Amino acid sequence: SMTKDAYNDLLWKDRPGVDPQVRNWFTERTYYMGLDLAEEKSYFSLREALSALMTKHQIAGNAVFYCATAPTLFATLAEGVSKAGLADQA
Repeated sequence: SMTKDAYNDLLWKDRPGVDPQVRNWFTERTYYMGLDLAEEKSYFSLREALSALMTKHQIAGNAVFYCATAPTLFATLAEGVSKAGLADQA
């Protein structure tokens, strides 16, 4: 699985002209977490990671998911996110 640092290196590789302050602000608030979509525990690990980040950044329940996955796995992904309580809307 890719690390946060490797993700950020990839993210900024072809964007050399970005203001360093903007880059740092964005990088500090962007996270990557690879999941095994077939493993239910992956979704609960995601929930735990999000909870820790919400505490760290003092945010209450706001998260955006970008899910790059094959269409055939979308239902599995949606079900796992829902079972872990990450799809609840307030």
